[in-house]
Amino acid sequence: MSRAIPAVAIAVWISAASFSAAATIPAGTQLIARTVEPISSHERVGAPFKAELEQDVVIKGKVLLRAGTQVTGVVETSLGTRPSSGALTVNLKAISINGRNVPVQTTSAYRLDRFKTKRGVSVSGREWNFPYRTRIAFQLAQPINL
Repeated sequence: MSRAIPAVAIAVWISAASFSAAATIPAGTQLIARTVEPISSHERVGAPFKAELEQDVVIKGKVLLRAGTQVTGVVETSLGTRPSSGALTVNLKAISINGRNVPVQTTSAYRLDRFKTKRGVSVSGREWNFPYRTRIAFQLAQPINL
């Protein structure tokens, strides 16, 4: 009987772990983040930036990502691009979940401050800086399986 208890405990732990990992954040979900460092329109393409989720991500009444979750993104186009597109475009590439970076794909990033810009964090013809704590919204292009 003493061997049966550890086996049952392991089986319960495995089923609980697989149940909690079964959550999915669907494509199209909006993620609101705040930058934790400034981003310049002259950044090189591929330059990483860090941000954190501003609000919880709630799916079907369950919090799947907490506000403050660390996210990493990259600059996809900038004024530093040759030939220059004249725009700054950024998207998220990873979300830190339980100590591991989970790859993500986002689209339609846009700034959410008092001064509204067109969809796609982009301003052409001049330098543009997004200071520390700028709110940016991203939309998931693909679901995230947790």
